[in-house]
Amino acid sequence: LNTMRIVDLSGIIEDGQPVYPGWPKTRIWTSDTHEEIGLQWKDQLDDEEETEIVKRSLQFHPNGDDEEHPLNRTIQMSEHGPTHVDSFNHFDPANDTSVDEIPLERFYTGGIALDFSHKDPEEFIGADDIQSQLDAHGYEIREGDTVLFHTGHRNRNYSTESVDKRRAYMFEHTGLSEEAGEFLLDSGVGNFGIDAPTVEHASAAKTK
Repeated sequence: LNTMRIVDLSGIIEDGQPVYPGWPKTRIWTSDTHEEIGLQWKDQLDDEEETEIVKRSLQFHPNGDDEEHPLNRTIQMSEHGPTHVDSFNHFDPANDTSVDEIPLERFYTGGIALDFSHKDPEEFIGADDIQSQLDAHGYEIREGDTVLFHTGHRNRNYSTESVDKRRAYMFEHTGLSEEAGEFLLDSGVGNFGIDAPTVEHASAAKTK
């Protein structure tokens, strides 16, 4: 019996994660705390009417605990900050297909992961490189497959605190050559992705 393992490719969403310069940074903040809400409710009640939910909300407050206990948080992020899909109209203004119009089934596919962690940031991933990896592992790209490129870039350079690492994460990574992109297109892939801000080589961002 063949078994299928479903892999969620979404990375974490966290405050201050690196995004392209000029795009809004991911920000997460506490909108309400249990203590704040509890005090608001308490102000509207007589002491003898204090309910269990108010008591639970304030149970740490009378003991001098200054730590906030979040009740609700707000998340602000660019749609191109955390893990995301570039829709057709992102690349081509003449194309009207936005990400919400791409069938969900397109993202529920078989997949192949290829290891290019040996590539230096200055190098491109070429069509021959992809074919060599496929041959080495006996893989075959089927119509509609998702092909993933592991480069080790995120593990090396992703950071919310280091300015140098954030810059390296955005601008010092390998990527696909034009021929590699055409190879994937001709192979009938449904999706392809990478552990970097984009599948394009970092040099492409400097020439746009």
